[in-house]
Amino acid sequence: MPRAVLYAIVGAIVAMQLGGHEDALPLRPIPGPEDPPPETPWLAFLAMASTAIPAILGVVILCRWLFRPRLPPPLTPREWALRELERTELAIGVDARQVERLAGVLRTYLHRQFQLPAPEQTSEEFQCALEDRQLFTTEQRSLLAKLLAHADMVKFARGTTSPDDFKTYRNEVLHFVLETSQGGPSPPLPAPSRSPPS
Repeated sequence: MPRAVLYAIVGAIVAMQLGGHEDALPLRPIPGPEDPPPETPWLAFLAMASTAIPAILGVVILCRWLFRPRLPPPLTPREWALRELERTELAIGVDARQVERLAGVLRTYLHRQFQLPAPEQTSEEFQCALEDRQLFTTEQRSLLAKLLAHADMVKFARGTTSPDDFKTYRNEVLHFVLETSQGGPSPPLPAPSRSPPS
């Protein structure tokens, strides 16, 4: 069969298939881009809030960290003892509790400054520990023995202390702290008038 006749037959068949049916639908034109759906207001608010709230929280946390109260540096044993001795000077009246408080300040100072277990030891045990450690001069060890013995007498033997004796006791503890600690120049102190009764 000639090639021209074959092409004519195929063309006629294709034309019949495409345009020969009455129910064939016409081709529609290609539509343009559609408009986006309108935004819902609460969705926009939710999106803004999800962004703003973490930012606000971050600013608040940063401000609290930057402006947090600074803790004062810990007191040295010398500073602590001087503060406590000043409080005993401002106390009203003299009784056994005040004398015990002075002895407690002295023992705690020795523990903090020299790592001596003074608060947990009896006066006799503490004296033995001082002999072994050789931390103080003979005069300072004698002063410690006298002060602790006086505190024991007031505490256990119901001894009494006059205001003058209490002032002398306090000044001697103060002198001891200033002599055995590091911390700059010592403040002026009144000389002890007389020793507490032994």
